[in-house]
Amino acid sequence: MTTARIRALTSVLRSQTKPLLAKDGFSFDSSSRTFRKVLGELVQIINFQAGVRFMEGQFTVNLGVFHPQFSAVGPWGSVPPKPHEYDCVVRHRLSMLRPPGTVHSVFALLPNGLLKRWLTTPRDRWWRFTGNEDQIKAELRDVEALLKSRGLPWLAEHCNIAVVKEAYEERRPAPTGA
Repeated sequence: MTTARIRALTSVLRSQTKPLLAKDGFSFDSSSRTFRKVLGELVQIINFQAGVRFMEGQFTVNLGVFHPQFSAVGPWGSVPPKPHEYDCVVRHRLSMLRPPGTVHSVFALLPNGLLKRWLTTPRDRWWRFTGNEDQIKAELRDVEALLKSRGLPWLAEHCNIAVVKEAYEERRPAPTGA
């Protein structure tokens, strides 16, 4: 069931984010709030995931690079005609690409260890959204800036068949029996 809040998010993605990403060659699939850019056999994917249950009213942004030969569906599944971020073996959450804040720079002075890593590692972020399109537009400006500065460069860097194959090999189950 699509709520008014989800319809508002999709509408703003269509009116505000789609033109921005279309300049970089992305098409928009409003049914899944997913942007795709086809580069030969590789597909760059940007997905706006709306939260459910206790995450309702929040969204996050997932990035992925898909290749039909080296995908999460593997040799046992069929290749989807419109791959999603969860079909990719190369995946990342946009919010995890944020630079550490100034508060974190103070913690950089700590000796290396678990505490330092916990205090300086970016946190997963879910942006709030309501049924109010103006509120969503404001949230998306922050997301779009992060996409331009960090997300699109990450996708470009990882949109390489060697990178995708390496990620696939790391995920593939070890052969049984010998």
